[in-house]
Amino acid sequence: GFGFYGADFVIDNDLDVWFIEPQHGCGLDEDHMFRVLMHNDLFTEMIDIVEEITLKQEAGEVVTSGLKNLGGYEYVYND
Repeated sequence: GFGFYGADFVIDNDLDVWFIEPQHGCGLDEDHMFRVLMHNDLFTEMIDIVEEITLKQEAGEVVTSGLKNLGGYEYVYND
């Protein structure tokens, strides 16, 4: 079997990922419609961002040159 768990991460200037804290679950089991819609948007936008970064890396482009598919996320970069 498998399960979804929540976790917080930070990405530093070198694009290293640092684990901050775990959560027992990501709230998908809740029946509140706003949570269902929020998680749907979060997962869709997250997949779009990961796909764009992967394509940039494969093309040898600089990932920090700006992302187009941010959805509701903010792009924070200190050059």
